[in-house]
Amino acid sequence: MSPEHEQWHLRTRAALDECFDQIRFARATELARSGRYLEAEALLSPNGQPSTTPRDLDLLARIAVLQGRTSDARRLWEAAVQRAPENPTYPECLHRLGDLPRFRITFDAILACLVWITIVLGMATLIYVFLLRK
Repeated sequence: MSPEHEQWHLRTRAALDECFDQIRFARATELARSGRYLEAEALLSPNGQPSTTPRDLDLLARIAVLQGRTSDARRLWEAAVQRAPENPTYPECLHRLGDLPRFRITFDAILACLVWITIVLGMATLIYVFLLRK
C-alpha cells in the first residue's frame, strides 16, 4: 500500500469515526430528552465506563441531575472541566449545582408515603372497629 493511499485510508477512517460519534451523541441526547435515561447513559458509557469526551461527560452529568444524583453530576462536570478547562459551561454548571436544594421530594416518595399512610389508617380503622364490638 502506498503512503498516499494509507494516509487517505487513515483520514477516511477518522472522518467516519467522527461521524459515528456525532450520531451516537445525537441519539443519546434524543433519548435523554425523552426521559429514557438508562438508554442514553448506555450509549455514553460503552462497556460501563463513562466516555472521556467533555460533551459526553456534560450530558451524563445533566442526566444525573435530572435523576437527583447530584454527587455523580458534580464528579462528571469536574472531569469535564479537567478535560476542557477553556469551556465556560462546565464551571457554570458546577456553580449552579451548588444552588440546587439539597433535599428533593420526588413523586415516587410522595406516592410511597401516601400508600403507607393509607395502610396505617386502614389498620387503625380495623382495630378501632374490632375494639368497639366488645
